Amino acid sequence: MKTDKRELVGKHAFEVAGLGKAPFKFIGVNENRLKSGQPGGTCGYCWNGILYEYRIVSYDGKVSSVGCNCIEKVGDKGLIKAYKQSPEYRKMVRDSTKRRGQRAKEEIESLLGGAGVKEMLVSFPHPYGIERDGAKLTMMDYVNFSLHSCGPSGMCKLKSFVKRFIVKHSQTA
Repeated sequence: MKTDKRELVGKHAFEVAGLGKAPFKFIGVNENRLKSGQPGGTCGYCWNGILYEYRIVSYDGKVSSVGCNCIEKVGDKGLIKAYKQSPEYRKMVRDSTKRRGQRAKEEIESLLGGAGVKEMLVSFPHPYGIERDGAKLTMMDYVNFSLHSCGPSGMCKLKSFVKRFIVKHSQTA
């Protein structure tokens, strides 16, 4: 933390903010959501609303909740490493990725249900020119294969591909 005050030089930013004495230790993360879906917690460092409360404990035993952005902003490498390696954080990231992939898959299926979309995809060749049993595969074959074999990241890319394809080829029709 940059400061001109001599008494604050060398102090941990969380200590200056009144969260206890340094060093700080990460002890867990929990989700705090209101019934409306809005964040229900408050960061003890910057006072912004937070959905995920990263709990830390100071050397003198004071427990506080802060946001991950503030942990990153303060730059405490030990806290950053501890929260990123915690099982709760890793599960939270994994679940979020799965939900994003599922939403993308649902959106692709919705797009494919549109008027004339499947027919349009069938009328174009496979992007890699693949043949099976002497017959050329179509763009619809590519989308179907990808839809059933992609992970969450690939599903998001496929959603973008299908959207761009539909926009591009519906304008030329």
